[in-house]
Amino acid sequence: MGTEVANGDGSSNCGNVAGGDGGSKAIYEKLMSYAFFVLGVRRSTSHEMREKLKRRCKEKFGSQRFAEQSAKKIVSPEAQTAIECVINRLTELKYLNDEEYLADFVRNRLALKPRGIGALKYELRKKGISQAAIEKYFSENEIDEMEVAGRITESKLARMKRVPEQKKFSKIAMLLNSRGFKPHTIYEILNNLKNGKTTND
Repeated sequence: MGTEVANGDGSSNCGNVAGGDGGSKAIYEKLMSYAFFVLGVRRSTSHEMREKLKRRCKEKFGSQRFAEQSAKKIVSPEAQTAIECVINRLTELKYLNDEEYLADFVRNRLALKPRGIGALKYELRKKGISQAAIEKYFSENEIDEMEVAGRITESKLARMKRVPEQKKFSKIAMLLNSRGFKPHTIYEILNNLKNGKTTND
């Protein structure tokens, strides 16, 4: 989500930045243009966009006015204000929406690159999605780990027809563990296999 950038009296400073005629406006316009370019290539979370804009500032605005900040690998206060205003504006325009991103990410992962809940949460945290938003989503959207793990197992077994049974179990266990499934889910999958049941029984 966007972060409110306020003046000393509590009013928003973004109108001044976007509508002014100083250096802040120039930075804002260049960063907004770059942000649209980034979004045209790949969807981003608010955190990812903020980090990309910071890197852009260090690359483009570090040699002259912001040489001191660039040398220290930090972003100047002026540039930081412009970045937050860009984030706020993109959020207002619905180009950045972390809640929608989270839901779409989980849905696509489960369909194309299945993972356990633990791995999904880890990936979302790396993308800067807040812990509160992650927990809220998974509390409201139940995911059947056994079903997901079963699909992965069936696909793996189809490629291991000549592998000895015991070795199959160890490979399945390692695969599911690497995909972030809970130990209990892995145990149930292996137990079903040993008992001759289908993986989702």
